[in-house]
Amino acid sequence: MEARRILICDDDLISREIFKITFRREPEIFIDFAADGLEAKKLLAKHSYELVITDMNMPYISGVELTHWIRNDLKLKIPIIVISGYGKDELTQKLSELGVSEILSKPFNMAMIRKSVFEKLKEYA
Repeated sequence: MEARRILICDDDLISREIFKITFRREPEIFIDFAADGLEAKKLLAKHSYELVITDMNMPYISGVELTHWIRNDLKLKIPIIVISGYGKDELTQKLSELGVSEILSKPFNMAMIRKSVFEKLKEYA
């Protein structure tokens, strides 16, 4: 079985390391990391992903802008999980309109992220 490729966009190095540790023993998951929205756009233009996890607040391009670009410019229907330090109510309407699969508020635990990733990948299969 070929590994499912996902992209994780987060400007926080510690968060990226936690994601790496969380999924390192999952042979069915291959992860690329982007430290900001511009890097994420370059990776999305270069590779095919089955899921994107993006932080809401990143340098250069926000999670909302990245999601808009994925949906409207690339025309991708892949699941997108947005991680936000803002209240869910403030973003839910805007992100729902953009077709975000799930919004997870900080602080979150990695068991919740893992569960969400596998559920979304199963739905997308």
